[in-house]
Amino acid sequence: MNHFKISTRLAVSFALLVLLMAVLGGVALLGSSTQSEALNQVTQRQMPINQALGIVLDGTNEQAIQFRNIGLFNSETIQASARERIKSARADIAAALDRLPGRCCINHPEAELPQTSDGFTQQRPSGVCPER
Repeated sequence: MNHFKISTRLAVSFALLVLLMAVLGGVALLGSSTQSEALNQVTQRQMPINQALGIVLDGTNEQAIQFRNIGLFNSETIQASARERIKSARADIAAALDRLPGRCCINHPEAELPQTSDGFTQQRPSGVCPER
């Protein structure tokens, strides 16, 4: 390349830089689309599951507190209030659990994972449910 004129060497160098920038831009777009798919997975599937499970956790805690109150206090008003709060928490939990089967594999016999030849359970990729 030493026998080329300086203008030719500069032109080839700039062309290589432009080509390198184009390749880098393509790689960045590919990474961006992959990241977008992962973000959609989180927002459309995993966040609703986490919200529903948070409601289940809160309802379970509320029931435990109210059962404790029923056991500790003899006042009929406190016990009636505790029973109402337990009833409300159970309704909230039931509503949250009703939203889960469409989003993940629970309570389905076909959701059982197959066994490998050495007796271990095969792992299914996250978010993959068997066909129903």
